[in-house]
Amino acid sequence: MLWVKIAWRNLWRNRRRTGIQLAVIIGSMFLAVFYINFADGALATMVDAGVRSGSGDIGIYRQGYLADPKASDTFAAAPILAGLARDPDVAKAFARLRVPGLLQSAYGSRPVEMEGLDFAREAGTDPLLDRKYFVAGGLPHAPHGIVIGLTLARDLKVKVGNKIVWMAQDTTGQIASGLFRVAGVVHTNVSAVDSGLVMAPREAVASLIGRAGGVHEIAILLKDPNQLRQALARIGPLLKAVPGTRAYPWQKAMPDLAALIEISASKQKFSVFILFAIVAIGTLNTMLMSVMERTREFGMMRAIGISRRAIGQMIMAEALVLSVVGAAGGLALAVLVGLRTSTAGIDMSKILAGMDIGVAINPIIKTGWDWPATAALFAGAVVLCLMASLYPVRWALRIRPADAMRTY
Repeated sequence: MLWVKIAWRNLWRNRRRTGIQLAVIIGSMFLAVFYINFADGALATMVDAGVRSGSGDIGIYRQGYLADPKASDTFAAAPILAGLARDPDVAKAFARLRVPGLLQSAYGSRPVEMEGLDFAREAGTDPLLDRKYFVAGGLPHAPHGIVIGLTLARDLKVKVGNKIVWMAQDTTGQIASGLFRVAGVVHTNVSAVDSGLVMAPREAVASLIGRAGGVHEIAILLKDPNQLRQALARIGPLLKAVPGTRAYPWQKAMPDLAALIEISASKQKFSVFILFAIVAIGTLNTMLMSVMERTREFGMMRAIGISRRAIGQMIMAEALVLSVVGAAGGLALAVLVGLRTSTAGIDMSKILAGMDIGVAINPIIKTGWDWPATAALFAGAVVLCLMASLYPVRWALRIRPADAMRTY
């Protein structure tokens, strides 16, 4: 405790320099903690939107389908869905078809992948069916109604109520075609979605390709996504009812989204590294200037018998106090701001409008609370400041009393 009191007094002998360095540490700590928690919330939002519109937390497919999707790789969903309905950790399970084909209107044609799904079941879960994205029409109620992206609708010059033809290979390799009517048009600001989204009732798609009741995918949403590994182990036995099927975590079923998350996490770590590098350089400068200004003082302390170890402890104590106070201040500020942003969120609609991240996400991003990472940042800031003070300590310990008192 004595060393702490002495360190605190020594730091404020030069109020301006100490105040500036404290501001740097507080600001860097705040930015690092807030950024980590904001990124945690943003990535969680992205993953949630991705799994809801894609494979789910767990996707069930025929073996080999993900590597080489074929219209014939369907399987009976009913036995598996019946088993999933009894699993207490499964929130929802959706059966879907995904069939590539050609969408034609009187004004042109476009190659697309039609997704067959149960609109009544997925409304309220799949973000692409959110009412806020519809710029015209709504969910189809007729057996052959479809929902398409705005860019695709403009390219084909179709509107709600217009007829459109979809052609694809059936499971035997023959060309099959069906007449659909546009029921809704969505605009998500994601170019891949707006230019390629085509959704139709699953039974209509299944009948067209000659596999009534068949599906390509069962998307499973868990009540607790953190229990994914345990859920995979429980789901495995259910697949024995339909040989040839296999369950995959979303990271395997949607590798593009998993890669995007990994890249974002790497950028996040690099940004924190830069912030902490600034803190380290600032601390080194502050402590070195403080030590050099007190060279005569250290010489006198050595002359009256104070050991090198005691002097080193005093300087290290100053660095410890400076880092702990600064890091605690930045952490407290980040928590105060986080209390607001974790509930009200931050409106990122203007920024996201100019970005194409491949997933339609909610523009209101709520920051998360990554406490392990926050604790690691706090400890890292303190340790980094202590390491930055090692050179000033070494410089002070090399001072010879006679030289210090004669020169300074």
